[in-house]
Amino acid sequence: MSGRIFRQRKRGRPDGEQGRSPPLREHSQAAVRALSDPLSRAGLRSGETTYERERDAERALSLLEAKMVTGDWTDPQRSKVKLGDYAAKWISERTELRPRTVEIYSGLLQRHVAPYFGNVALGKINTEMVREWRAALASNGVGAVLTVAQVFQLADLVPVRLRALILLATFASLRWGEVAALRRMDLDLNAGTVSVRQQHVELDTGELLVGPPKSRAGLRTVAIPEAIIPALRQHLDQFTESEPTALVFTGANGGILRRSNFRRAVKWSEITRKLGVPGLHVHDLRHTGNTIAASAGASLRDLMARMGHDSVRAAMIYQHRMAEADHKIADVMNGKITQVLPAEASGH
Repeated sequence: MSGRIFRQRKRGRPDGEQGRSPPLREHSQAAVRALSDPLSRAGLRSGETTYERERDAERALSLLEAKMVTGDWTDPQRSKVKLGDYAAKWISERTELRPRTVEIYSGLLQRHVAPYFGNVALGKINTEMVREWRAALASNGVGAVLTVAQVFQLADLVPVRLRALILLATFASLRWGEVAALRRMDLDLNAGTVSVRQQHVELDTGELLVGPPKSRAGLRTVAIPEAIIPALRQHLDQFTESEPTALVFTGANGGILRRSNFRRAVKWSEITRKLGVPGLHVHDLRHTGNTIAASAGASLRDLMARMGHDSVRAAMIYQHRMAEADHKIADVMNGKITQVLPAEASGH
């Protein structure tokens, strides 16, 4: 390590050895371990302390190694890097990220992280600061979780042709790009399921890409709570063309529904203020659905499969077992919905 660990040189050396550095075998065991440690060769630093006694060096190195093992050690130099610089570099170096993901991460950094932590050194960030930051975001409606009743209130505030989108995006935990890309053949209302096979990706340049979901786990079939199926049937009858490949949700003139057009069409800022959650984002509908599903008692694996997230092992391994468990999740969600709805309100 760059920190120096020496043992005191023995006195009374034979003639001719007084001016030489002690051979490796005469270094303390601590120094040998420090020099041979691959973490040391990688450039990790422990300071510039020099120890005159071997046992002090041993003790210091043992404490340092213990911190490394427990994850409590912080590189003093790297901890001085500001979070804004670190995060921007982290995003730029992730070459595997899709263009839209880069835009999303960069936007979140610019809007929500950099204003609070951008100029703060990594080593200065503590739990209390993060809690204060999270509370400030929550007070502005960022990352809000709606109640079931609020979801239906929101659905009733949008134009009727988009009411089912609010319900499906929430209670099936769909991403915007997934719900916008749904086709008639992706909905099996007799079985009570929606299959996610593709997604729309909108870049900041305005370019629209159509492709598979963002991960293998994104290809999935999700159970739908029974209480919202009447609303979905009504939507298909009134607003969706009869062809199997017809988009379920479209713009006012029948074209592809873009996020920006959706926000304008429903007057998103206005209706979310009316609902009491002015900072609500469209993505928070999915966040709400995930939270409700988790409260229904879903296991971590089943929840990740429903959400379309990869686990350490591919979520597809658990797909067969998930099908039955996912219907149970939908049944519990259905019970929560019917508790706050009049008997026929779910069909509007």
